[in-house]
Amino acid sequence: MDQRGLEEGWERMSNPRDTQFQGFAELLINDLFGDGFPTEGYRTSEDTKKLIAQRGYDFACYVMSYVSESMAAELDIGFVTSQECISEVPDLTEWPKVGGNT
Repeated sequence: MDQRGLEEGWERMSNPRDTQFQGFAELLINDLFGDGFPTEGYRTSEDTKKLIAQRGYDFACYVMSYVSESMAAELDIGFVTSQECISEVPDLTEWPKVGGNT
């Protein structure tokens, strides 16, 4: 596969990582900065939103890696709560290797 094919493949694969949690990113930006997103010394609002969306996606993948099939089934039928499921997930102290992040 040539370089162009690799880039197109990465673009298709990274799209959910860039977009799936944009609403979360916007909510977090509003919580942090209110209506006045600082412009000096910060990335643009869209760049920040994309980065937060990507990290939200990375975090969701990290959490899901700790939820077993049996626990998911127990959650589905109501034997455990979502809080009980995530109580088994250790704190995230470094970003997981997902997509092209560093």
